[in-house]
Amino acid sequence: MDQLFVPIVFVALLLVVAGVHVRQTRAFARSLETDPDLEPTHEAGMACRTRRSPVVSAYGRGGGKNDPSRWDLTASLPAVGERTSLSLSREGMFGALREMFGVQDIRVGDPSFDSGYTIRGSDPDAVRGLLGPEEVKCALEVFFGLGAWSFQIDRPGGRVTATCRRGLGYSLEEVRNATAALQRALEAFERNAQAASRPLPPA
Repeated sequence: MDQLFVPIVFVALLLVVAGVHVRQTRAFARSLETDPDLEPTHEAGMACRTRRSPVVSAYGRGGGKNDPSRWDLTASLPAVGERTSLSLSREGMFGALREMFGVQDIRVGDPSFDSGYTIRGSDPDAVRGLLGPEEVKCALEVFFGLGAWSFQIDRPGGRVTATCRRGLGYSLEEVRNATAALQRALEAFERNAQAASRPLPPA
């Protein structure tokens, strides 16, 4: 009997965790039915997307020991993806150490922003142009202020992926704030990209 005790307890705990997850998923889906900003997707689990463009999809992930709780966010920004890739994350404690070994990040010319973020991209000049306007930097600051870990635009195609911290549960307000902040950042990028692509007026 003693040999069966541990497996039985383990299975019981798994069933409890699974039951809690199912209840959370159902409650999350019900709360989305009348939400003005977010709607459920057809994917299983904690998934939703914004009702207006630019569409941002959010997926509740993680929660295990080596899998941190987070919201994985995806969107599309083809106007930027045509010009350059972009990777943005909080500057960590190893930033200065990387530079000592010759790994240089892109600098946009704003000391406060440059010191706060690790900036990478396939076209440094295009990255500086995209991150130059205060509107763009402010929108990104708000997004990262909500607990974002990373922001990335792939080239070609302009697929946007971002990761934002998630609390212990699946708060609708939390994901609404994260998706709305990312939308504002994407809109700022789009306006800047459109302005950069306009032909100069004749002299």
